Amino acid sequence: MGMGHIVKSYDNELENLKKLLIEMMETNLDQLNLLYDLINYKANMLDINSNFSAEICNKVSDIDVKINSFDIKIIEESLKIFSLRNPVAYDLRFVFSASHVSSNLERLGDNAKAIARHMKKAEENRGNVERHMSKEEFGEYLSSMRDLHTSNRFPRRSFSFGRNARRNMKNFEPNLEENNEQDLMQARTILGVIINKYLEILHILVEMLHLTIDAFNYMSVDIYKKVQGMDTKVDALTNEVSHLLLREIHLIPERTADIRLNFLVNRALERMGDHIVAACRYVNFIEENTMIYN
Repeated sequence: MGMGHIVKSYDNELENLKKLLIEMMETNLDQLNLLYDLINYKANMLDINSNFSAEICNKVSDIDVKINSFDIKIIEESLKIFSLRNPVAYDLRFVFSASHVSSNLERLGDNAKAIARHMKKAEENRGNVERHMSKEEFGEYLSSMRDLHTSNRFPRRSFSFGRNARRNMKNFEPNLEENNEQDLMQARTILGVIINKYLEILHILVEMLHLTIDAFNYMSVDIYKKVQGMDTKVDALTNEVSHLLLREIHLIPERTADIRLNFLVNRALERMGDHIVAACRYVNFIEENTMIYN
């Protein structure tokens, strides 16, 4: 990277730092691929074998430990280069960026771990009738949420949603009548569509992360711009999922506890796209000495 230095060991330290970043991204890819396997299994079965779910969740958690270790190692190596080499210009921007990139990758791993945890919890709740709201309880909950909407506050309860979802629910009217077979079938169809959209989002996230690896390997601003454009598609898909989840609540409000977990999964997927873009953005800073904040 750069033009090379008189002291060869300095070049080796910079290359080692870059190698750590790439290895951390590849570890994040392992997490995303596990999540894809988990959701793909659900797409094919519309049900998750509890042992299969627990096994993947454990693997995702184990990988998250590795990602956290990479984050610590990258920060330590960056501080070492700062203190011993006093980098300037291009090298300074690269070493400065390394810890910020690793921080975004660490958060990416946290969100992947959260998704696995939410899906596992949804499976555990599936047979627990006590976790389901009654239609009357949901009506009271929705009413209290609307009362607090104008004051920009939200009740601290077990059933919470993302900010955008709450805004969309301002004029939401649930079906508080007894479910019929048609409603249940429609809700199941919507769930299948949501799961397929999750797979589509994960496919895009995996491609974005592959491109981010290429962007850092070749220090390519053009690749960063492509990654940035792909995140727009992720945002659009997660917004579609939010609307579908609201429709599902309308049909079966007593399953709000389970549907809420899907809101959390959806929000985590959207944030994962943001973290990948935020990490890749530093390529532009390193190469162009310009930081883009949106």
